[in-house]
Amino acid sequence: MSRSFGASRRDLYVKIVLMAALPEILAGVRLGLIRGLSRDQQQVLTLRYVFDFTNGEAAAILGKTENAVKQLQHRAIGSLQQRLVHA
Repeated sequence: MSRSFGASRRDLYVKIVLMAALPEILAGVRLGLIRGLSRDQQQVLTLRYVFDFTNGEAAAILGKTENAVKQLQHRAIGSLQQRLVHA
């Protein structure tokens, strides 16, 4: 197993397990505002703000580029801001 982001093998194992459990975790922590986001946006926000992964770590977990994760996060936050303003 390769080491990325300076993580130990145990850290990488934990990340893999979390990724496998992500659908169930999302089902348990979704709020009304988040439900309207795309699945990718929900996953990015969960990894970034629930699990405190970096953009690079979230990208590796989701199989996306770091720029794609940044874009998904930016769009998700913009969408949430709009919903809050119009709520």
